[in-house]
Order: sequence, then C-alpha cells, then structure tokens
Amino acid sequence: MVESLFILALIFILLLSFVATVVFLLSYLGILGRVNVTVGKPIIKNVWIAYKPQKGPYQDCGPHFTEACSLRPDLPCIGIYYDDPETVPKEDLRYIVGLILSEAETPPEDLVSLVTNHGFRIAELPAIDYAVKAEFPFVMDLCGVIGAWKVYPALGTYITERKLSAHPFLEIYLKNKIHYMGPLSKQSDFFVPEVKYNVYKSDDSITRSPGVGAELREDSSDDDQESQTTTSSFEDLGSE
Repeated sequence: MVESLFILALIFILLLSFVATVVFLLSYLGILGRVNVTVGKPIIKNVWIAYKPQKGPYQDCGPHFTEACSLRPDLPCIGIYYDDPETVPKEDLRYIVGLILSEAETPPEDLVSLVTNHGFRIAELPAIDYAVKAEFPFVMDLCGVIGAWKVYPALGTYITERKLSAHPFLEIYLKNKIHYMGPLSKQSDFFVPEVKYNVYKSDDSITRSPGVGAELREDSSDDDQESQTTTSSFEDLGSE
C-alpha cells in the first residue's frame, strides 16, 4: 500500500514538473501572454540601413535574414514589409531585409564598402514621432515565426479599431526582442527606390550605390503622390 502511494506521488510530481516545464517554455518563447500594442515613439530614430529588395512569400524571408546577420552579427537586423498578404498574391509581396548600419550619423566607409561589396544597397530612414508598435521575445530563430503569427493580427485589430493609417511594417531585431512598428507619418520615406518603382533585379545585376545614400537623396525629390500609386499598405490587416 505504501509502495503504491509512493509510486502515485512520484508520477504526480513528474507530471507536475512536465506541465510546469511546458508552460515555462511556452512563456519563454512568447506563445503565452497577450501582445501589447501601443502608439508612441519608435525604438529607433533616423537610421542608415543596408538592404536587399525581395519579392515573394513573407515566410521565405528567413534565409535573407541569415545572410544579413552572418555578414555582421553585431549589427541589428531589419525587415520592412510593404504589402498586405491578405490582399496581395504571395508571389507579389514586396519586402526588404538588411542591417542597421548606424543611427543619425553616416556609417563609416569601410562598413559601407563591406555591405555594398556583398550586393546590399544603402538607404536612410527618417525619424518619426509616432508609430503603432509592439514587441516580442527573441530567444531563438523560431521566435520570428511565432512573433509574426501573434503580433500582426494584434496590430491589425488595433489599427482597424482606431481607423489609423500605419504602414509599411518594420521588424527590428535588437538584442533579445523583436520590435514591430508601423509609421504614422513620413510613410513614403520608408519605401526604398526599388519598391517605389517596382524594380527588382537579381543580386548580380544590382547597381551598387556610388556613395552613401546618393540614390535615396536623388529619389527623395519625387513627389509622394507618385510613390503612393505603386504601394499598398496593411491598413486592412486583421480586419477579417
């Protein structure tokens, strides 16, 4: 009798430990818990980025992040997603993936040479006062997939309920968190030239920038109306 009670107690303790471990892992990965969406100042100000334009399903972005991160693991990765996957065919979805080279100050020439020699282009993103934003734990690569699954519906609901215009959507990987943001102003300035004009080339045929931000500055003189005719937003994301 005593031996049976001991075995039952042991099984109960093991089962309890297993459940506690599962709950801890789910919490650690961000699966449990509520996504907190707010409006406020973004985690970044104006930044210089190195990027490559991509086109196709968003779920295929992983290798592009790996490429960027392997080039300079010490620099934050960034992705910008321009189209609403609920309304745009997956093969036509436009996005960029790259690295944040510097904040406010022009990045050093040796860093610019490194990234451009690997086929990346250079752009400067503006500082803004307000964005719709959220964050998610980043403890392993899988968190990028889980974060997209949890965060974007929450962002979409927040934006739809408040009738905001927030686009495009940025993912910024800083230390142990993924920061998501949708700009509420200067939105056309987050569209790189390739996306503005729907120009996509293979990596081998991308013309490298003659100087830091030169092409971006040339394109910034174009009026915002032209850029808006070639872009779509996530305004309806999560509205269904």
